[in-house]
Amino acid sequence: MLLRCFYFAIALFFATTPVGAESLGIVTVVDGDAVLIRQTTKQVLLAGARLKPNDLIEIGPSTSIVRVEFSNGAVADMGPATRAMVAPTLAASTAQDTLIYALQGWVKIFLTDKVASFSSPSSLLMADALGLSNVRGSAVVAVSGNESSVFCETGTLTLHERRNGRFLRALALKSGAFFVTSVGAKPTVSAKPSDVFVKRVPKAFLDTIPLRVSLYESKSEPKPRYLGELSYTEAAPWLAAEASIKRVLVAQWRSQLNVNLRAGLVAHIKSHPEWDRTLFPEKYLSKPTALAPSNYH
Repeated sequence: MLLRCFYFAIALFFATTPVGAESLGIVTVVDGDAVLIRQTTKQVLLAGARLKPNDLIEIGPSTSIVRVEFSNGAVADMGPATRAMVAPTLAASTAQDTLIYALQGWVKIFLTDKVASFSSPSSLLMADALGLSNVRGSAVVAVSGNESSVFCETGTLTLHERRNGRFLRALALKSGAFFVTSVGAKPTVSAKPSDVFVKRVPKAFLDTIPLRVSLYESKSEPKPRYLGELSYTEAAPWLAAEASIKRVLVAQWRSQLNVNLRAGLVAHIKSHPEWDRTLFPEKYLSKPTALAPSNYH
C-alpha cells in the first residue's frame, strides 16, 4: 500500500503538461541516453518534455545530441557527457535570466527570429568561468575540468569573464573568434579555434537540424519514465559547483532529501557547509536568555 502511494505521488509530481500550456522550453531532440532530474527525482529525458526552472539535464557519454527550444526563441544543443541546469533561480546580483548553466560538457546556443530581448549580463548561458550575452549568430561552449572555451561560430557575441561568482571584464567576439580560459593561465582570444577544439566538437553540432518545436507545442507532454531517487554519488558533481548553484540546490532539495542523499551530505558535511543549517537545525536555535538573579530570599 505504501509503495502504491509512493508511485502515485511520483506520478502527480511529474504530471503531464496539457495541450497549449506555457512552458519554459521543450526538449525537441534526444538522440541517445539522457536524464532529467527534477528536485531529487530522476526520469528518462524524452522529446516533448516541458522544462521548468532549476531542472537538471545529464547526458550520457555516447549520446549524440539533446536539443532544447525555449519559448523565447533561444535554442540550446547539448553534446555528450554534458551536465546543465535550466534557468537557475540565481540571486539578482549574479544573473537574472540565465537560460542554461553549463557545469560540464558541450553546449551550442543560437537565437531564432522570434527571440526576445535580453538585458541581464549572462542571460543566455553561464558557466563557472564565463557568461554569454548579445549572441547574434551561434556559439559553441566547452566546459571541461579547469578549462572553458567559447567559439563564436557565426555573428557576434559578448563574453563576460567570471571568477569566484563575480563578473569581470566583457569581451566582444566576432565570427571565428576563439576564447580559452583555464585555472592558472591568462585567458586568450585567437582568430580561429584550436585544432584540439575542432577535433572534439560533437559531430551533431556540425549538422543543420531543423527546428522541431511546432511538432510538440500542440501535444501533451509524454508520460515520464521514473528512474528512482538521486543518490549522493550522482549528486556529487553538482554539490561541488560554484556557490550560487549550491544555494539553488539547497533551496530546491532541502524538502526532498531522500535517505541516501541525506546520509551522504551528513557524512561529508565539511565539504558542504551550506547544508549545515538544513541538516542540523538544532544548532541554530536561539538559546534561552538567562534570568537575572533575584534580590529576594
